[in-house]
Amino acid sequence: MENIIKDKTGILKLIIILLITNLSFSQISNEGDFIIDKNTVLSSDEDLSNDAGGVIISDGNLYLYNHFINNGKFSYSIANNQTQIRFVGSDTQNISGIGINEFYNILFDNSGYGFDLSSDINIDNSAVFTQGILNNHSLGGNIIFGINANISPSSYRSYTNGIVIKKGNSEFEFPIGDKDYYRPIKISTSNDVMNVFTAKYHFENSNTQYPHSSTSNIIEFISDTEYWTINNTLGDANIMLTLSLDNDSSPRQILDADSETLCIVRWDSDSNMWVDQGGVVSGDYITAPIDKFGVFTLAISNKENMLTGGVVVYNTISPNNDGMNDFFFIDGIAKYPENTLKIFNRWGASVYETNGYNETDNVFRGSNKSNILPNGTYFYSLTYNHTESSVIISKSGYLYLNK
Repeated sequence: MENIIKDKTGILKLIIILLITNLSFSQISNEGDFIIDKNTVLSSDEDLSNDAGGVIISDGNLYLYNHFINNGKFSYSIANNQTQIRFVGSDTQNISGIGINEFYNILFDNSGYGFDLSSDINIDNSAVFTQGILNNHSLGGNIIFGINANISPSSYRSYTNGIVIKKGNSEFEFPIGDKDYYRPIKISTSNDVMNVFTAKYHFENSNTQYPHSSTSNIIEFISDTEYWTINNTLGDANIMLTLSLDNDSSPRQILDADSETLCIVRWDSDSNMWVDQGGVVSGDYITAPIDKFGVFTLAISNKENMLTGGVVVYNTISPNNDGMNDFFFIDGIAKYPENTLKIFNRWGASVYETNGYNETDNVFRGSNKSNILPNGTYFYSLTYNHTESSVIISKSGYLYLNK
C-alpha cells in the first residue's frame, strides 16, 4: 500500500492500490485515485466519501455499512462477477452526491429502514434486492439500469419506492412499489435499442387526476386503489406490458371479476379519457400490447359489449392450403370495416398490422409481407367500431400458428 500523501495545500489525498485480500477501515475519505483490485475485499463501517475530483475504481468486492457520498467518479475497469458493491446495514443508508456512479454489480441488504437515494446510480450488469426499500421518491436520485442489466427477483422486502429507469430493448421487470406494497411491472423485448423506459407505481386512486367518469361505456370499473406510470423518453417501441393482481393492493372488484372481463386501461392524454388496451389473464398476471405510454391500471370491461355484433375469433391457424384454418378467421368482422388488427410474437415485437381486416382478401395467413413466420404462440389485439352503438370494442388473446 502506498502512503497517504498531501498536496501543497496540506489537504489529504489518498492514493491507494489494494493488492491484498482483506482490509477494513473505520472511515474512508478520498480526494485522489483509489483503486480496488479485483482480488480485494474492502469494507467500511463508516461513511465512504469521494470528494470532487476523486476517482474510485473498484474491481473487487466493496462492503459499505454506512453512507456513500460521491461527488467525484466511482466506476470499474473490469467487468466480472467479482466486481460488486454491497450496501449492508440496519440503519438508513444515504446514497448521495453529485458525482458519477457506475456500478457493474450491486447488492442491497438493509434489515432496517433501507436506503435514501438522492444521487443517480447506473447499474450495468446485475442488481440484487435482498432486503431494504430503496427510496428515491422526491429525493432527486434515479436508479438506472443499462442495456444489459437485470435484477434478481425482488420482493416486498426490497424494491424501489420511486422511479426506475431502464435503457435498451431487453425484457425487464421493474422492481417498484409504494407505501409497503411491492407491485412490479414487466415489459417485453422491443425492436429499438435506443429506448429509455421510466416506470413508477402509485398506491393511490387515479380518479383524482384522471377522472374515471371519462371513458367509453365498455369500461365498467377502473381500479380505485393503484396505478402505474410507464413512459418511453427516447426511442420508438411496441411492447407487451404485464401488470398483476394483488390481494392486498388491488380492489375487491378486480379480484372478484371474471377473468374474461379484466383488461388493462390507459389514460389517453390526447382525448382525455381512459381507453381499453385489452389483455389476456394468466394466473395473477394480465398482459396486453401497447404502443403508447403514460398512466395504466386494471379495469373491468362490460362483458355484454365485448365482441358485440356477433364477431367470433377463431385463434388457430394452419396455413397448409387444405381449406381448413388457412388464415386467421374473425367471423363477422367484415361488417365493421373500421377495425385494426395487430399481431405480436412472444417477445412483443409486431409481426403484422392492418386496417380493415376482413374474411376474404385482407387476412393474416401466417406471414409478414414476404416472410413466413415460424410455428408458435402469438398475441393478437383487435379493435373495431361497433357502428350500431358507437362503441369501440377491444379484444386481445393468444393466436396459435401451426403449419
